[in-house]
Amino acid sequence: MKSTRLGLAVVATVALPLLSTPPAVADPATDFLTNLRASGFDPGTTPYDEAMALVHASTACNIMHYDYTPTQARDYLRNQYPGVALVQLSTFVNVAQQTLCNAQYAPVKPDW
Repeated sequence: MKSTRLGLAVVATVALPLLSTPPAVADPATDFLTNLRASGFDPGTTPYDEAMALVHASTACNIMHYDYTPTQARDYLRNQYPGVALVQLSTFVNVAQQTLCNAQYAPVKPDW
């Protein structure tokens, strides 16, 4: 009986910090920039460059949300990033679809 109480005390001591740890919050913007860099597209290093990449990705999501194709979203980006290869712009759109678009158009859940 004494070993059982000791075992429960050890389990409770180990489990308590895990229960009180706040859950990690996913950040679609950070995920987008991380995945974009991992794919070989350099959005820039300044906060302004990163912000503009997020604005352009959000606009690409808007374009696709209103029933335009990813190709049309890519063509929009050609004006924003002149001189960048179409393959890289397609990658930009794909990464936006994977990380930002679903979060941008997720249903709003009321707090009440």
